[in-house]
Amino acid sequence: MEQVTFRLLQEVYSGVLQNLYVQAFLWALVFDILTGHYKAHKCHEMTSRKGLDGLVKHLLIAALVLTAYPYLRILGYGTIGIGMEIG
Repeated sequence: MEQVTFRLLQEVYSGVLQNLYVQAFLWALVFDILTGHYKAHKCHEMTSRKGLDGLVKHLLIAALVLTAYPYLRILGYGTIGIGMEIG
């Protein structure tokens, strides 16, 4: 196992957005937010509470994936990180 240094973290994090799985995950997240907003608007269920709760949940999921995936990749568990994005 290689030692995790700031330089290594910087290299991995700089390339995380070029990963196609990460890009697909983020686009799916944006699509889910937009369709949820559209559905709430169409069903006349738009409230600031529901909208804020949904956005916070989506942002937390995105933060979890964008934080955990590089560490899993460094530790040699990149396929688990990809599975986390897909699943």
